[in-house]
Amino acid sequence: MIVVNSVCGCAAGKARPGVALALQHHIRPERVATVFAGGDTEATDRARTYFKGYSPSSPSVGLLRNGQLVFMLERAQIENHTAEQIAATLTAAFDKFCATAIQPYGCPSVVVAMLSGAAMSFGEAQLLATQI
Repeated sequence: MIVVNSVCGCAAGKARPGVALALQHHIRPERVATVFAGGDTEATDRARTYFKGYSPSSPSVGLLRNGQLVFMLERAQIENHTAEQIAATLTAAFDKFCATAIQPYGCPSVVVAMLSGAAMSFGEAQLLATQI
């Protein structure tokens, strides 16, 4: 899952808390990384290359499996929902795309960009993802 963070109110009040709640679910992606739109253009552009068919949007959340996008949550689906609703949407996606008989608590080959207030480069995000 790649989360594109932003400085807007819906990122701070809805998306980041929603992602944090979703990541407490017993089935979740196994790797976590972050990009910050407006803070690191190169990292954000690189992350968005995985979102083929979707316009750039921040905040946004894309769930990948084996490098392919399997779920997308765009800003329009975030800004009019509560953190709890966003978490419910994400946990449903985790249940659908991350649950396997072999790894019931992780999503194989997934990069997750967790929403945080800090900017980091895509390389730093990849390094963090491999350490989790």
